[in-house]
Amino acid sequence: MMLRSRERACRRFESLSSEGLDRTLTGAESQFLEAHREVCEACRQFEEQGALALNMLRQIAIEPECDDNFDRRLIRRARTQTVREGFRYWSPVAVGATIAMIGVLAVLQVSLRSDSLPERRTEMGEAMRRTSTFPAVPELDETPKLTP
Repeated sequence: MMLRSRERACRRFESLSSEGLDRTLTGAESQFLEAHREVCEACRQFEEQGALALNMLRQIAIEPECDDNFDRRLIRRARTQTVREGFRYWSPVAVGATIAMIGVLAVLQVSLRSDSLPERRTEMGEAMRRTSTFPAVPELDETPKLTP
């Protein structure tokens, strides 16, 4: 009978010591823990091991080991992401501008092909380039000009 009550007391001690980490214990619960701790060696060891494990976890969680280059890599990654987002934003504009530039160059090429048109000479001896593809009408070229 005494063994069962001691086992029950040990289970209650373990339960209350774990709960004591999460909440504030009542006065009666704190008194029970103190009284049982003085009597039971196994529960004292259980509480010490729990405290030791908790302290180890706190050290690991509070003091992370960071690489010395972590800040530099993080900043570089953020800059790279910013550049990529900018490229994605402006790439349709760049493609459109390239297409427009090709169109302008094509129009200039066609308009500058007038260099290959044949030349004709007037009576004054000046060389004139034909500016249109239509043949010259001789009657209109010889009409007198009206001067005011």
